Parts: sequence; structure tokens; C-alpha cells
Amino acid sequence: PSCPLPSSSPPRSPVLTYATRQFLQLIPTVLLIAVLAFFILRVAPGDPTALLLPQDATAEDIARLRQQLGLDRPLAVQFVTWFGSMLRGDLGTSFYTRGPVVDVIAQRIVPTIWLAAASQLVAVLIAIPLGVLAALRQNGWFDRGVTVVALGGVAIPNFWLGMLLVLLVSVELRWLPSQGFVDPLVDPVQGLRRLVLPAITLGFAQAALIT
Repeated sequence: PSCPLPSSSPPRSPVLTYATRQFLQLIPTVLLIAVLAFFILRVAPGDPTALLLPQDATAEDIARLRQQLGLDRPLAVQFVTWFGSMLRGDLGTSFYTRGPVVDVIAQRIVPTIWLAAASQLVAVLIAIPLGVLAALRQNGWFDRGVTVVALGGVAIPNFWLGMLLVLLVSVELRWLPSQGFVDPLVDPVQGLRRLVLPAITLGFAQAALIT
């Protein structure tokens, strides 16, 4: 009897297949988000030239600035220009700093990474012990107390908790600074002192969910 010939192409990895499918699904999602972001900003009330020009600006000044920003072009042309620049990594110029938006984002990447890591650490250190102990004492007073604290963590807005911590810890007790960032790799003591309050503020809500 004849034996079937082995296939010349190796079987595809399930992980590779899944990753490829997820990447292909990401493309229309990114396009949809880009379209929504672009047109929502365009249909929002107000004129960006009003933020950039003084109140006594003439009609000629407004028309000149709109031409410089490309706002006098059709929406389709504006979108293609904007999306093409975004794909090249050109996010334009900030209206406030007058510098490239990429530079503004780059200046805030390091503080953002530190804050994200610190808040996750706070959340895990709080949530895992409380969650485990509450599970071991199910329906007891400790379990009910942890549930109340977790519900409070979900319900309390971060900005309100942050203001309360600043008023108590920074203004009243003067234990920690209320603002500023210092890279912990450069100055560990000052860097950690400035990370404590924002890390607790963001980590408390995350700890509530994990708990």
C-alpha cells in the first residue's frame, strides 16, 4: 500500500497563529480610534486659533494661522496628513510648550514608568495579604472589614484621595513633599520620598480591585 507523502511545510505554531490573528485585528481597531480621535477634536466647539492668538487678532491673522496649521484644508486631506505624520512618529508641535510633542512625551516617560511600577508594588503589597487573610477568615469580622475597605478604595476618586494625602502628610505633618520628581537612580532617598504619596494614591484603588 502507498504511504502518504509528508507535508513539505511544517505545522504552524498555535502561538504564532494567535499572535498573527491578534495583530491583524489590531489594525482596524487602531484605524477606528484614529478616525474617532481626529473627528471628535474637529467637531468639538471652539477654534484652536483662539487659544494661540491674542483677543485683538485680525481676520487676516486668523486666516494666516489656520493656513499654517492646515485647518483651511478639507477634512479628508487633514486626516490623511495627520495620520501619515503620526505613523512617521511626528506628533506635531505643542501649543503650550511650542516644542515637538514627542519631546514633551519623552520628558514624562521616566516619571510615568517609576510611578506605574511603584503603584503596582503598593497594590500588590496591600492586596495579597489582605485578600488571603480575608479568604482564610471568610464571613468573619476581618473579612467584612476588608470588604468595606476594598469597596471604599473602588469608590474613592484618586484625585480626592491624593488631595487628602497632600493636606495631611505634606501640609499638616510635613513628612513628605507634595510635588516634584527625582529619579531614584540618581538620588534614592529623595526619589522614593516623592514617589510615596502618588504611589499610594494610585495603588490604593488597584489594591481594592485585586483584594
